[in-house]
Amino acid sequence: MTKCLGEIRDKFEPLCLFRSFEQGRASYHGMIKWEPAKHRLHLIEDLISKKKIVIGFDKKRGTEKTENMCHEAVIEFITKHGGPEGANQWKFGQQGRRAMDVHGKLWNAAIHSWGHPFLVQ
Repeated sequence: MTKCLGEIRDKFEPLCLFRSFEQGRASYHGMIKWEPAKHRLHLIEDLISKKKIVIGFDKKRGTEKTENMCHEAVIEFITKHGGPEGANQWKFGQQGRRAMDVHGKLWNAAIHSWGHPFLVQ
């Protein structure tokens, strides 16, 4: 996955859009978006206002302590901004292909390639 991360970083920005449906209407709740070219992960609370938390990966600025803080920020984001089915959506699907699995693989590859995560903003 680490090699793949280097190959996709300029062309691919994986994301997970949290939404729900009620009476045929879709509601947007939040989005997790990777930006490999900048070694960043965005936790976007609102697409309109673009309010977000940015997590960077860096061997000098990131530590195991900041990694734990960032991991908690992702979990809290899913809880607060994933909508009524956010936790289920995160875990839904075939093992190894669920949003949480893909994110976990990217997270681990990012740490290996770029360093521990830290909160940018």
